[in-house]
Amino acid sequence: MADLPHQTSPLRGNLSEGKKGKPFLVLAFAFRRAPLILLLGGVLAAFLLFVLLPRVKTLYSTDGLLLIDPSKEMTVSGRERDPFPGVFRDFTRTMVQRLTAIDLLSEAVQRLQPDQYPSFLVPTDPPQVNAFRLQAHIDVREVPQTYLVSVVITAPQPHGLAEVLNHVMQAFVDKVQHEQQSKQLRRINYLTLERDKILGRLEESQALLLKPNPDLIEGAVLHEGYTAHVSKLDKIQQLYLDAEVRRSEAHILYEQAVANLTELSQLDLQPLANQRVADNFGITRMELWTYEQTAELRKSIDGLTVDNQDRKNVEARIQAMEDYLYNYKIRVAEQTIDQLQSTRLFGFTEELIRATNTDEAAAKQVDYLQGLLSEAAQEHHRVAQGVYEASGLQYTIDQLRERLQALNSRIDDAEMEAMAPVQIYIDKMALKPGGPGSTNAKALAVMSFLLGFGGAFGFILVFDFVDNRLRDPKEVNSALGGPGAGPIPILEGPEHPPGSFAEVTLEWPRHPTALAIRALAVRFELEWERYGSRVFALSGLGPGCGVSSLALGLGHALGARGRRLLLVECNLRRPGLARAQGALRPGPGLWEALQDEALDLKGLVQWDPRRQVDILPAGEAGEGLADRPAFLRLLARFRDNYDLILLDVAALADDDFAYHVAAHADAVLLVGREDDSLYRDLRQSIDRLVLAEVPAISAVLNFTQTKRSERILSTIYAQMRWLSRLHWMLHRSLRRVLRRLTRRGD
Repeated sequence: MADLPHQTSPLRGNLSEGKKGKPFLVLAFAFRRAPLILLLGGVLAAFLLFVLLPRVKTLYSTDGLLLIDPSKEMTVSGRERDPFPGVFRDFTRTMVQRLTAIDLLSEAVQRLQPDQYPSFLVPTDPPQVNAFRLQAHIDVREVPQTYLVSVVITAPQPHGLAEVLNHVMQAFVDKVQHEQQSKQLRRINYLTLERDKILGRLEESQALLLKPNPDLIEGAVLHEGYTAHVSKLDKIQQLYLDAEVRRSEAHILYEQAVANLTELSQLDLQPLANQRVADNFGITRMELWTYEQTAELRKSIDGLTVDNQDRKNVEARIQAMEDYLYNYKIRVAEQTIDQLQSTRLFGFTEELIRATNTDEAAAKQVDYLQGLLSEAAQEHHRVAQGVYEASGLQYTIDQLRERLQALNSRIDDAEMEAMAPVQIYIDKMALKPGGPGSTNAKALAVMSFLLGFGGAFGFILVFDFVDNRLRDPKEVNSALGGPGAGPIPILEGPEHPPGSFAEVTLEWPRHPTALAIRALAVRFELEWERYGSRVFALSGLGPGCGVSSLALGLGHALGARGRRLLLVECNLRRPGLARAQGALRPGPGLWEALQDEALDLKGLVQWDPRRQVDILPAGEAGEGLADRPAFLRLLARFRDNYDLILLDVAALADDDFAYHVAAHADAVLLVGREDDSLYRDLRQSIDRLVLAEVPAISAVLNFTQTKRSERILSTIYAQMRWLSRLHWMLHRSLRRVLRRLTRRGD
C-alpha cells in the first residue's frame, strides 16, 4: 500500500505533548460537584448557624476620624514638598493597615489608666496579650471620596471604648510623628557626612589645580593665552605642508630633468642637421654656382663623341665638382650634429643641476620645518594635557560645588521637615456610646455561610485533586497529547440488561453506543488504509473495562464487506470473550496453539455467524508461562490468512505476556472505564508502549455517563429550537395576515 506522508493517522497522536499528571478541568468539576457542594455546604452552614445562634449578643460601638492632609508645603529652596511618598491612595491603605499593628495597640494599652480598661481587656495581662484582644474589636476603613479614615471599636460593654480608641489614634499620630523625625534625622546625618566628604574632595581638587606642572610654565593653563600654542602649531604645520608641496614639485622637476638627460640625449639629430644644411645660404650659392659651371661645361662638349678625350676630361671635371659639393654637405652636417649635441648636453646638464639644487634646498627646508613641527607638537601636547587635566579638575570642582549647594539645601529642608508637624490629625475624638448599636447575628450568619460552604468546597476540591480516576474524555486526550477516540456511552435502561453491551451493534444499531463503536471502527479502517496496519491490540486499564465486548462490537463493524477478520483472545489469566459472546463452545484455543504449533488452526478457530468473524478463544490456560516466540510465529500465520486481526489483551501492568503481545501489534487501543480506571495507569501504559516503539497508540473511555453539562446544553438547544419554530410560525402567520390585508385593499 502506498504511503501517504501528508495524512495524519487517527490513532497516532502527539504523545510527546501528553501530560504526566491528571489535568484539573474547572468546568467539569463545577458541573459534577456543584450539587454536592450546595447540599453539603448548606447542611454544614445550617448546623453552624444553629450552634452559633446562642452566641448572639448586643454590641456597643464608637468611632473616631483621622484626617490625612494631602496639601503640599514649600521648602527652604522654594520647591513644593510632597507630604507622602508615592500615590496618596496607596499611602492611605498603608496607614489603615498600620492602625491595627500589634506594637501600636500595645503602646495604646500601656497609656490606659486602670479604670479605663474595657471589659474585654485584663489589666494584669501583658500589653501584647491585650493588644491581640483589642485588634479583634477594632475596624479601620477609608471613608470614600474623602481624606478621612474611620476607626470603629465594638464590644459587648460600653465602658472604656472611647478612651482606648482615643489612645489608639493618638498613639498612631505620635508614632508617625516620631518616625518622620527619626527619618529626617537619619537623613540629616547622612547628608552631613556626604557634605564633609565633598568639602575634603573640593580642597584636594583646588590644591591640584593651583599646583604648577613641572613641564609647563607656571600658570600657563590658568590664563587665556594658552591658545597661542595652538596657533603656533597650526602655522608651523601649514608651513610644513607648503614646504612638502614645494619639495614634491622640486623632486618631480628633478626626476623630469634626469629623464630628459637620459632619454632625449638618445634622439638622432640627423634630421635637424639636414634641415640646417638645407637652410645654409652658402651651400645654396655653391650649388647654384656648380650648376651654372656644369651647364657651361656641358655646352662645350656638345657634338663631341663619347670617346673624345676632351669630352672625358670635361665630364670628369663635372663629376669632381659634384663630389666636392656632396662631401661638403656631409661635412657641414656632421659639424652641425656635433654642435647640436654639445648645446643639448649643456642645456640638459644645466637643467639637472638646477633641479638637483632646488630639490635639496626644498628637502632641507622640509627637514627644518619638521623639527620645528615636532617641537611645537610636543609643546602643544604638554599644554593640551595640562589644559585637559585643569579642565577636568575645574569640572570636578564645579560639580562638587553644585552638589555641595544641593546638599546644603537638602539639609536645610530636612531640618525644617523634621520639626514640622505630621500631616495626620485627629479630626474627631471618640465619644462614649449612648446605647447599643447592633448585634453580631449578621456576622455569625456570614461566618456560618463561609465556613459551611467553604469547608465543603475545600474538602471536595482536595478529594477531586487526590482522586486519580478517569472522569472525562478530555483527560484521555490530555494523556495522549491530542484528540483520542470518542467516548463510548453506557447502555442504560430496563431494555438493556447487564451483558447486552456485546450485542449492541447487533440488536440496537442506532443506539449512541453502537454509533460510537462504528466511529471507532472507522478510525481502525483509516489506519489500515493509510499505513497498512492490520494487527490491532485492545488492552484494558484494569478488569471490567469491557474490552472483550468492545472487541466483539469492533469485529462486527470491521468484518463486514467481505473482510477476513480474526478475533484472538490473548487474555489468558481472565478470559471473558466466551462469556461476552455467549455461543463459543469450550475447547482448545490460543494456549494450546502456543504449546503445540503442529495443531491445525482450523480446528481451534470458531466462526461467529452473526458477526461474520473468526474467533480464537484463550483455551484452557495452564500454570506455566506463555511461549512468546511461538506467539510471534503464530501471529505471522494469522497475517497470511486474514486481512485484519483484533487482539483482546489484558492490562499491560498486570501481565507481561500482554505487554509482549501489544508491543508487536501495529496499533494499540487502551480502553478505560469511566469513574473506575486510573489516569496514572493510562500514562504508564502509554509510556511502556512508546518505549516499545509501537507505531500507533490511542485510548478510549468506555461506559461513559451523560454529563450534567451535556444535559443542560441539550435542554438549552431544545429550547432554542422551540423558539426558532415559534418565531417561524409567527413570521408565517404575520405574512398571511399582511397578504390578506393587501388583497382587501386592492
